[in-house]
Amino acid sequence: MLRTLQKKHDTLAILLQKKLMQTVDADDYETFSTMLSSDADLFFEKRKLKKEIYAYYQKRHQQGAILPLQERIKKDRKIVEVYSPRSEGHSSYTHNSKKRPYSTRQNSVTVLSTPTCPYCKKAKRYLRSKGIAFRDYNINDSAEGKRLYRQFKGSGVPLVIINGTVIHGYSEAQMRSVLR
Repeated sequence: MLRTLQKKHDTLAILLQKKLMQTVDADDYETFSTMLSSDADLFFEKRKLKKEIYAYYQKRHQQGAILPLQERIKKDRKIVEVYSPRSEGHSSYTHNSKKRPYSTRQNSVTVLSTPTCPYCKKAKRYLRSKGIAFRDYNINDSAEGKRLYRQFKGSGVPLVIINGTVIHGYSEAQMRSVLR
């Protein structure tokens, strides 16, 4: 029963995504606006489609604002908290997802977390104490965080990904062994 419902959902999602792209190709802002006023996540699951939606909206938004889309764009700009240790030993945070974190140790570290998770806070505190740069995605708000969580088969938080190695839960020993 659930598989049947999932298949129907997936089929409907594909049809709606195609219809949305047809409205963009036809430059039909009115239909585009109507479809995106629903704030449906299915339009934002694929990165390419999301980029096209944002680009078209940027080009045509003067014809009328789409509030749910504007809120999503604002959220997407602020979804990634990047921690980068400065050379003086101080830490800084930025919400600009375009900036790349740096580290003298050249580790690629991503933390998938929630704001209320105490073990997530411990994991991030540990990484900061070691001067390790990382990206922190709140899986409740971030489309990219949700995608990564599914990709790495998350079943709880934190989910720490270090150089491609996935650590489920908080384990200082595992993080230490994977970090170079």
